[in-house]
This record gives sequence, C-alpha cells and structure tokens, in this order.
Amino acid sequence: MEDDEEERLHQKKLNELLNSLNQKDKIVELNKDNFQEFIKTHEISVIDFWAPWCAPCHILSPLVEDLSKKYPGISVAKVNGDENMELLYRYSVTGLPTVLFFKNGSLVERSVGVVPFNVLEGKLKWLMQNH
Repeated sequence: MEDDEEERLHQKKLNELLNSLNQKDKIVELNKDNFQEFIKTHEISVIDFWAPWCAPCHILSPLVEDLSKKYPGISVAKVNGDENMELLYRYSVTGLPTVLFFKNGSLVERSVGVVPFNVLEGKLKWLMQNH
C-alpha cells in the first residue's frame, strides 16, 4: 500500500517536471511556410522577431518566455529574422527585437527594442481587453 502511494507521488512529480520542461516547447519557431497558419489558428499570438547576432534580442527573449508562462492561454512564437526576410518586409519589421501582437490573425500592436516585462504585459492585457 505504501509502495503504491510512493509510486503515485513519484509519477506526479515526474509529470510536473515534464510539464515544466515542455513549457519551453510551447514557444515555436515560425517561418514563411507556417506563419499565417499559426496566427490564424490562435486567437492571440505574440511573435518575437529576433536574430542570433542580436544582443538585445537575447535580453528580451526571457521576458517573452515569461509572458508565455504567465499567460498560458496565449500562443507565443519566434521568428529568426535572418532566415525569414520576407516576414520582416511583410510586417514592416525594421529593427530587432520586435514583438508583434496578433488577434485572430490581424496585427494589432507592436513593441520594438528591449522593453521591461510590464510594457509587454501591458500591451497583451490591452489586447485581451479591447479587441
């Protein structure tokens, strides 16, 4: 009996650990082939445009990840600007990092450069309440 309870607790802890590891997998990499499908199939999408050489992008990235953890109902993705110039042009992304906020497939808001978490969160809350 005690072994069953111990096994159940062990399994529960393992599942919690796996879920926390999978949280990072929630942020997907987008490209020109899957971008439109992503923004159209998710009510609210937050897309982080970045590049590997971009130091400010590496500063902002954890804040975007924190946003996805705090608001599990939103869909968060990343676009490597170096590999997806067509998307940069399509959405007038002229500086990195840039975060685009979509609602039902339509671009509603943007944030350019490194900003504090509360700025990103404020834009998301505004989008959730007003659109």
